Amino acid sequence: MKRIEVTILDSNCAAFPPDSRAWAREEAGQLTELAEYSVEDITYFATRKRVDVATALGYQFTISTTDYHQLVLE
Repeated sequence: MKRIEVTILDSNCAAFPPDSRAWAREEAGQLTELAEYSVEDITYFATRKRVDVATALGYQFTISTTDYHQLVLE
């Protein structure tokens, strides 16, 4: 299990607006938690260098592929 702080590029959550920082957690090479919410779906856009993350309660976040790779690959 690894935990890092990531930059939120876009969000529909008032507690974590764009350009805010949030904790992300990885387990077994998978993003499992972002901004204290359980991850339900991940959409990876290599050409746009972003990762869209859908979480519990309907929150949507966008983080960079750099932050995502740092969490799940390093």
